[in-house]
Amino acid sequence: MDAEQTGSWRRYVWPMIVILVAGGIYALTRTGGRAELLTLDRLRQYREKWQRAGVRSYELVATVSGAQRGEYRIRVVDGEIMSATFDGKPLDKSRAAYWTVPGLFGMLERELRNASGRGTWPAGVSVQIYGSFDRETGRPIWWQRVVSGGRGTVTVQIVEFRPLVGEGETRDSSRDTADR
Repeated sequence: MDAEQTGSWRRYVWPMIVILVAGGIYALTRTGGRAELLTLDRLRQYREKWQRAGVRSYELVATVSGAQRGEYRIRVVDGEIMSATFDGKPLDKSRAAYWTVPGLFGMLERELRNASGRGTWPAGVSVQIYGSFDRETGRPIWWQRVVSGGRGTVTVQIVEFRPLVGEGETRDSSRDTADR
């Protein structure tokens, strides 16, 4: 490799390393140090915990920032979507399904498969997924897809989550407790 090729290589590698490290630091500061680098196995454990928790009725608000932006509000009763909006506008149930808790797990699984090279990212692009999950139920609280070069970085945060108890009653559980 001649000096010109070496300089070109360094020009791209160092910025990617800096962006990945900065993304990791950002992930840790956004969750009070509770974020972890996700794997498919760890995600499976959280999904199983969610299934054991048996929460089938809830309301949640998810915000998305980065390469994509918006706010999703979803109401689920006995596992069925009752209402859904994106930035205050009605959202059809097929799109809303991605923003239910089971849908969020599916989204994270697809993200992890894509990040592992079995997906749609071009060769040479590095992708890492950081996340934080509720200690009691295993539901996602926050995650971030960090992409080398900064393009495609997305952060999803569940800013409100309320299990529904009985006929329309709610028990506030928006206080998030992360599992380590």
